[in-house]
Amino acid sequence: MLGDSGGDVMINIEINDSDALEMLGQVASNNWLRAPMTRGLARLQAGMAIYPPTRPGQRYVRGRGPTNAQGRVTSYTSQNLGKRWTSEISESGSGITGRIGNNTTYGPFVQSAEDQAWMHQGRWQTDEEVARQNEDAIRGDFLNTINSLTG
Repeated sequence: MLGDSGGDVMINIEINDSDALEMLGQVASNNWLRAPMTRGLARLQAGMAIYPPTRPGQRYVRGRGPTNAQGRVTSYTSQNLGKRWTSEISESGSGITGRIGNNTTYGPFVQSAEDQAWMHQGRWQTDEEVARQNEDAIRGDFLNTINSLTG
């Protein structure tokens, strides 16, 4: 998920392995899924928080804003995209859901696959790219947890 409450993007990683689903049915609580969910969210957050290299001659100071010809910041516009990632886990009788988000107003235009502005394409990783890069590791972590518990 990327954006404020008006611009959320949800990336789903589902486990559709029939053996794993059968094992899930043997466990009474979702509580034991918190550990792999926490690790999965941390993977996604870490991937999203990476900044691309600064361009030669770039006049925007990250964490501050644009500069003038003398190198002085002309207005403080940065909302610190890389530092504003949050996560939450919610449980229900039918499962567990993890969400990451970023409440900067410009986040979707920088990192949302759906809303990314042209000037960020190819430089900034998108939410879909990071989810795809981490999907196998996250799925494997859940399956290993399930296997260790159901033995």
